[in-house]
Amino acid sequence: MRDPKLVAASAIALAVTLFAIFAMRPWARKIGLVDRPDARKQHRGSIPLIGGLCFFLGTLVGLSYLGYIDGFVTSLLAGGVMIVAAGALDDASNLSVTSRLLVEAGAAGLVIFMSGFYVHDLGQIVGTRHIDIGLFGIPFTIIAVIGLINAFNMMDGIDGLAASMAMVCIGAILLFDDSSWSMPGVLVMLQVLFAALIPYLFVNLGWPDGRKIFMGDAGSTLIGFILAWALIYMSHAKVGRLNPPDVLWCVALPVMDTLAVMYRRLRAGGSPFKADRQHLHHLLCDTGMPPRLVLLTMVAVAGILVLMGWSLRDMPQSLAFAAFMLVMALHVWWVPKALTKLRGRWPRSAPRPIPAPVQTQTNNHGINFLSALAGFDDHDEVRNVPERSDAPARAGIALPDVLHLADAAAEAASDINPKPPVRALCVLSDSPDAVRMAPIAQQLARDERFETTVCVAAESEQESARVLELFDLSADVKVSVPASGEDPAEMTSSALGGIKRVMTQVRPDVVVVPGDAPATLATTLAAHYHHVPVVCIDGGLANTSSPRAADDPGRRIARALASLHVASGQSAGRQLVAEGVPAHRVLVTGNAAPDALRSALERLQPEHGMGLALAERFAALRDNAPLVLMLGHECEEAHATLMCNALTQIAREHPGVDVVCAIGPVFLDENTPDNLHRIDAPDYLAALFLLRRARLAFVGPSLYAEAMALEIPLLSLEPPPVEAQGRVHLMVHDAQAIAGHVSRLLDEAWLPPRRVAPSDSNRIPELSDADVRVADALAGLRPVTHATTPSRDAGSPNQVAIRSAWGAS
Repeated sequence: MRDPKLVAASAIALAVTLFAIFAMRPWARKIGLVDRPDARKQHRGSIPLIGGLCFFLGTLVGLSYLGYIDGFVTSLLAGGVMIVAAGALDDASNLSVTSRLLVEAGAAGLVIFMSGFYVHDLGQIVGTRHIDIGLFGIPFTIIAVIGLINAFNMMDGIDGLAASMAMVCIGAILLFDDSSWSMPGVLVMLQVLFAALIPYLFVNLGWPDGRKIFMGDAGSTLIGFILAWALIYMSHAKVGRLNPPDVLWCVALPVMDTLAVMYRRLRAGGSPFKADRQHLHHLLCDTGMPPRLVLLTMVAVAGILVLMGWSLRDMPQSLAFAAFMLVMALHVWWVPKALTKLRGRWPRSAPRPIPAPVQTQTNNHGINFLSALAGFDDHDEVRNVPERSDAPARAGIALPDVLHLADAAAEAASDINPKPPVRALCVLSDSPDAVRMAPIAQQLARDERFETTVCVAAESEQESARVLELFDLSADVKVSVPASGEDPAEMTSSALGGIKRVMTQVRPDVVVVPGDAPATLATTLAAHYHHVPVVCIDGGLANTSSPRAADDPGRRIARALASLHVASGQSAGRQLVAEGVPAHRVLVTGNAAPDALRSALERLQPEHGMGLALAERFAALRDNAPLVLMLGHECEEAHATLMCNALTQIAREHPGVDVVCAIGPVFLDENTPDNLHRIDAPDYLAALFLLRRARLAFVGPSLYAEAMALEIPLLSLEPPPVEAQGRVHLMVHDAQAIAGHVSRLLDEAWLPPRRVAPSDSNRIPELSDADVRVADALAGLRPVTHATTPSRDAGSPNQVAIRSAWGAS
């Protein structure tokens, strides 16, 4: 870079990129062009996705200052505009894979059409004769360009990696091109792009104030596109500045890593395009290396590979190509095995003394353990539970031996080398669990103290996934669990295998599970085998349909092995103590289940998304008509017949009332009134949608807690299994009497029509104080030493490479 004008153009590109970053960052937040954390994206905070736009703008301005752009660079910039536009759209609205591939292929075709350059000669990579592929070079070129585009896209896994790899590759091209008599326009463009990447790299790493930006797909795909075409141009027979093997060595690490990952995915029987943690930077992170050291290691490896190729530039092309293939074979087969042996052995931080058990209440949002209940006012539960003579003393708390909980402010002040984020694995089961657990997972995903993974362990994953979608979450891992009617031993054994594979893959610091779900026992056992603490979220909405007895063996084992139990209130906490849980392992946070349920219902408004689909499903219901709901698919046959007769009479007597019966057709007469609607047993979200609209409801035990949270007056033929605070009306076993009672309830003035306040469907549900308390408690829970799985032989999960994707069943 001896040309003063080129130096000035590079400086302009750098300055324009830096200015664009700070100017566009507020704009990106306003229009929503940000990467929000969730269970899959484990960064902290909402990060603007403007890096690619900024350094592309800087490159354009820098090239414009130079004033001369040749025809090939012009075609490259035209294709680059397509790539950046598609990447920005993908960042904003998640384009389909097919759409992205079509745009990438179209951009490559545009460059071929405008410039006439494509790969038609593979050089002397085999023997001494040139391999001429003729017109087959056009599809070969398009595939190669798409491949390098996605290689850089997939390498954008940790801060600074994609930009650093791009700068190494640009430096490699300049190093391999040792001709001093001329400089093609594409080399000028690469140097200007190099300068534009510098401010992005610094800001991406947190300079100057810690507020990062990401390059997004717009940036990573642009880098791959420009480098691919620069290498094609430089190695073309008309230019002849690089040999075909030199092209491979210039982008050695991205190409090797992408091909290696795709090979391992195919060998494991999965899709080569399915995301996993098999990339080199993932394997290095799994050894325990901090991200910055992983970045430096990757840059060093890439530089060593470039120098290795540069040292072979005077050798025959076939020898340089053979050396490349040999190094790639080592990367494919030997590197993963070597790094797997190092997993967990890298010291994450300096050893820290474990503080003595805290004897007073912490100040983390008023966390209260059961042994300090005097300072907690439980408004959500009003049951009169008699005091036990062996109730815990209300003074002081003691923490589990394997855990420590310290005040966050004091810890930050005294911590010279702060700990890495706590890796939390949230395991969800059925839909009620998902409603209660999703806000916790959302809070952990937003909190900078955590790296969160969401696992769905259920017989049917679709319904839980729909619930997660309401909270802007998605399942990172899915584990199939046998049907609840199967043998408990077989259920636990099957779920245990899947959960253990997840534990080996994720290697969490803490596992969060519902207190009484089908997968709770298997998850607790798997975490115990891996020496990872378990936090059970007890109470709330989950499992009210068939709560296991306190003396159930599985329940007792889970209670004994869990390191911490989060109770929704004092009564739930006392019940845990009555079941044998030590008082110092019980944390009372307050019941957040109603808030979580209402947050989910806010996203089920009939104008948008799933709410719109449900509204169309029940389009026969009138907007202004009161709804009497019967979800009787769980009740006895005699009760179903009785309620159907009563509701048929109600429908005839009240034509302005809609009556919905989820019951078999055998229980209803053929001549039913038009306002009596029979439906099949609804799924969980459909049941919630109907409950929200109901004025009166007759539901089974599985929905009692939801109805209570929504304050729906209930009809019951038997004493309810939960305290209903006067909202349950006990019916006599007579259809005529039931019809009269319901008619009076419909006419009473105290029962107003139920309305749901309109809400913004794009608004992320607010989190309750209880979820914040849970997050504060989990932030202090981590093993004294990083959890590793003890192995008896070389075949244990810690000694072999992971051979399956996260979606193992």
